[in-house]
Amino acid sequence: MLNYAMIARAVTLPVLASAMLAGCGGGDTVPAGTGGTAGVAAAGIVQAPAGALARAATEKSWFASLFSVAESWAIDITGWTGVSGATVRVFTIDDHGVPIGSVIATGSTNPDGSFNLTLPTGTVFASNLIAQVEDALAITGPMPVGTANTLSVFIVSSTINLNPATDVATKALVDRGGEPLSNYTPEEVAQYLAVVETLVTENPPASANLATTLTQIAAAVGGQITAVLNALSGTGVADPVIITTSLPNGVQNSPYSRTALAVGGTGALTWSLHDGALPLGLSLNQSTGRISGTPTTPVSQSSVILMVRDAASPTPRTDTQALSLTIEPLAPPSVTTASPLPDGQVGSAYNTTLTATGGTPGYVWSYAVGSNQLPSGLSLNPSGVISGTPNSAGTVQITVQVTDNAGLSATGVLSITVTSVAQPLSITTTAADPLPAGVVGQPYAGPTIQAAGGTPPYTWSIEPTPHPYGFVIGSGTGVLSGGVSQSEASIAVTVVVRDSSNPIQQDERRFSVYFGAPCNRGNGELTITNAPPQFGGRFCPTGSFIPTEATLEVGISFTEVEVIPNYVLSENVLVTVDNATGVLRSASIGRNDQFGIYGWSCSMEDFSQPACNGITVLPQSGVIDFREATFTYRGHPYAGQVITLTGQLIFPAFTLPLQPPPP
Repeated sequence: MLNYAMIARAVTLPVLASAMLAGCGGGDTVPAGTGGTAGVAAAGIVQAPAGALARAATEKSWFASLFSVAESWAIDITGWTGVSGATVRVFTIDDHGVPIGSVIATGSTNPDGSFNLTLPTGTVFASNLIAQVEDALAITGPMPVGTANTLSVFIVSSTINLNPATDVATKALVDRGGEPLSNYTPEEVAQYLAVVETLVTENPPASANLATTLTQIAAAVGGQITAVLNALSGTGVADPVIITTSLPNGVQNSPYSRTALAVGGTGALTWSLHDGALPLGLSLNQSTGRISGTPTTPVSQSSVILMVRDAASPTPRTDTQALSLTIEPLAPPSVTTASPLPDGQVGSAYNTTLTATGGTPGYVWSYAVGSNQLPSGLSLNPSGVISGTPNSAGTVQITVQVTDNAGLSATGVLSITVTSVAQPLSITTTAADPLPAGVVGQPYAGPTIQAAGGTPPYTWSIEPTPHPYGFVIGSGTGVLSGGVSQSEASIAVTVVVRDSSNPIQQDERRFSVYFGAPCNRGNGELTITNAPPQFGGRFCPTGSFIPTEATLEVGISFTEVEVIPNYVLSENVLVTVDNATGVLRSASIGRNDQFGIYGWSCSMEDFSQPACNGITVLPQSGVIDFREATFTYRGHPYAGQVITLTGQLIFPAFTLPLQPPPP
């Protein structure tokens, strides 16, 4: 059986009722609790892409809070974190992955993604036993393996992880044409899940969101998953089979790590070099099959034969696999600092650091032979820092050289301009555009006021201080916050910025912040980030509209209309779904006010637009979830700008398909 030391830390998972599990794929009986007690303590962990499944704390399911850090290997390698507040259901399935019987047990995860359950004694671990979590409000019970917005995994031993890697592995086994699950022993399935976790760890997905992550895993390691399944005998006593058939190239003087994988055999597997030698600097771990180290010499092709040996007695069984490994020569360093360098100003301190990549770290910087010198008052030190106080204006082009720890070098041409007088300091956030609105009775969380010119860094303040409504501004950041109004009103705020020049320059601007009523209309609320200041920070719909008839698609629209002093604001969100399947087609958000008409959108059909990510539509539940959903502006004045929507919109539930209108 595969040695679990090669996998990241394993965790103990639930033990379940034997009456529902007997007779499928063999299995191990969990011993009764000590002293004849009726329960056995068990534990597990749930992991998923960070932020991909975030939901409000008051809602049911995974999202009682945002994810927190769990196993360090998962965060470092795959970017996954422990999922807090996840509902874990345990049940049995048929050979097609469809739930049978009732839920055997439920539990909820802790902030780090772990959970603990006390379950009946005498439970048999078997290959039709499933643990499942979900992330949709519409899911309230067991679902077939592979259902969208769920993660499932076989419970065939007391140690297992529940994450996208094991979900893909579970679905792949169930999808094998309805082959009886009883053909696979718990030992084989445990090996299989462990191998897939290692494959995913060494081929990490982007983890943009749950659906994308699962698709990427299936695409990246699907062929190897099939090879593993084909190697399983269903008897539990098969010869060991090496699954790894190739090794990725390494780079001289760069760390290398890749695990050779095998399934089958009896007991722990032991690895060795049957023939050939690994490149200098690399070694094979006999217990885990991991080839690791730092290769010191380029090798065009190193041929080796790996052998795996099981613990069968009296005669261990073996398998061998021929592999080749290439170590590419170390690339020389290159200068990555962009030209021109940041401008300097006569009489003002200057500091910037040059950067390089490639080669062997431990870079030393100098002027290249024949290079011009930096402007008077500035110098370049060996660590790549250009600093000093320039005392003459002008533009100079220099050629710098970087030398790495192996003696390889590269050059780069850079220009630097020193100005005699800085541009006047001015606040660039436009006072004509209203700042994002606040909410009556709640502290204001506003934007960052921007400035340009003068000599950074800037110092920000508010006048008068203290402000009668409690507004404050970050002295070093320009972030406006803190103000509270107990009634609907427009509050005046004067912002002052000062620079670091001598003498000090100053600019000030008067802004107006409108405080509106809380969003309690029963139609949900969205938080809008990364939008222009005048677009506001929330969408609070006054109502929704769903057509009673439709042909190919159904449009669900929400409108917010507010009368703010001096102008009328109208915002609209439109989400369209396929009338037959309910699949998302497109989404958009627009605004119409006295400053113009603005619009951001995404589409699953128009490839000239970015795809819609982070949006889940549940017509039968009357809910649309926005989980950091991104919308892109098309046209002017914000061409290509991306905004983010987070929250939930509520509408009257309906059932698809809607009937077409009469001819």
